Amino acid sequence: MIRMKTLIAVLLTMPLLAACAVGPDLTMTSRMASKGDAFQQGLHREYLALARAEADEGDTEDAVYFNNRSMAAAKGKDTGPQALKARKIKGDAKWELEAARQALRAALGTGGMKNKPNTAAKAQAMFDCWMQEQEENFQPKHIAACRDAFDAALKRLEERPKMMAKPMKKKKKKKGDQKFVVYFDHNSAALSPAGMKTVVDVRRLPSRKTVVVSGHTDTSGSRAYNESLAEKRANVVAGALKASGIKAYKIFVEAFGEDDPAMVTEDNVRETLNRRVNVTVQ
Repeated sequence: MIRMKTLIAVLLTMPLLAACAVGPDLTMTSRMASKGDAFQQGLHREYLALARAEADEGDTEDAVYFNNRSMAAAKGKDTGPQALKARKIKGDAKWELEAARQALRAALGTGGMKNKPNTAAKAQAMFDCWMQEQEENFQPKHIAACRDAFDAALKRLEERPKMMAKPMKKKKKKKGDQKFVVYFDHNSAALSPAGMKTVVDVRRLPSRKTVVVSGHTDTSGSRAYNESLAEKRANVVAGALKASGIKAYKIFVEAFGEDDPAMVTEDNVRETLNRRVNVTVQ
């Protein structure tokens, strides 16, 4: 009698086991009528495509995850890009993804979802794709593909319409201002001996009411990463100036990333003249 009950229990659970093995019902999700706006409709499509890709690879867990996000978007729910803590990311990729997520949230929050809904949906889905592949961390080509697709979508999302673009006004150099430039190696925020000499030259000036320290990068790498790198460079120079004896309240730090280059280049170009920190003494 016990054996019969066990057999019945096994037979009853077989449909559930089969459903888990098969994965999500992607056909049903594809046929859902989208109740959301243009951005959510885009997410419906993008997440469904990711769910299909994971299902084809036999990754049922992530296929279910992306399918659930697709269904949520079809229902008009705003899920936002996945939180970093939701995935187990190791090494330097963790801070790179966090910087990318912050840049994405900023772009989405400044009209990206409304003005460029399809591009915004692509950027968010590709960020989640990057997160998922980075967590697995055994398919470098897949990681790169998701990351590159995200970078491309984010770049389009951040672009302003040409008719609205205005040339950046050059700051007028005040009478009596003295300007110094500290250059950096590629992908580095380390102060060189020449940079230290510049710090000494600034320290020796007889009058220093205000010292403005401005960090810059070239266009190689993502915009989000370059903003962070420019800030690090500016803080390194500001720290050296403080250590040399200049009062902290006189030093003002700002970072421009790859904006306001000394030499205009195409995107993803290494240029020595743009890897710099400007020090303006007023």
